[in-house]
Amino acid sequence: MSLTSSSSSSDPRPRMTVPSPAPSACFVSGLHPDDGEHLVSLALIHALRAQRLDVAAMTPLAPGGELGREGRASPQLRRLAQAGTVTWPISALCPYRLPMANTPAEAARLAGVTVDPEVVMDTLQVLSTWTDIVIVQGAGGLATPIGPDMTVQHLAARLRLPLILALQPGPDGETRARDAAAHALAARLRVVA
Repeated sequence: MSLTSSSSSSDPRPRMTVPSPAPSACFVSGLHPDDGEHLVSLALIHALRAQRLDVAAMTPLAPGGELGREGRASPQLRRLAQAGTVTWPISALCPYRLPMANTPAEAARLAGVTVDPEVVMDTLQVLSTWTDIVIVQGAGGLATPIGPDMTVQHLAARLRLPLILALQPGPDGETRARDAAAHALAARLRVVA
């Protein structure tokens, strides 16, 4: 809370103002790389934009993509950037833009970097300062390794954001949903959808 002068010139008493609530964010991931987290993230962004909210999308790391004037950017990262309501440089939406590899962990190793959850949190906080909500797209599913001792699930738990599970429909959809929810809850992730 802060004190400001009264809006009425006849009332010399200061009035209290309450800062607006902190912007919101959520983490979108499936359990496996083929669960559709990118499409779910884009759908959420478009639905939130339809509600006239300022939305940014980010991802902690993005392997692959072409080198351009803004550095390396994958097609998925470019689509996330284009979907938001504010034009951000690619570097502001993804702290770890990595070379193409079989897994995100291998891409980080090839680039000589270790994914630091604090760096990811800093990116999230900057985006949150300027938007109503930030959609954090995972990197290949909760079980995907992103470093020697870290998976996307570990990173999501460190960020402490509500989790939206993305799952591909199919004949085993109910079983996959149950497994994914159990996996997320065991990691103390707060599953909201």
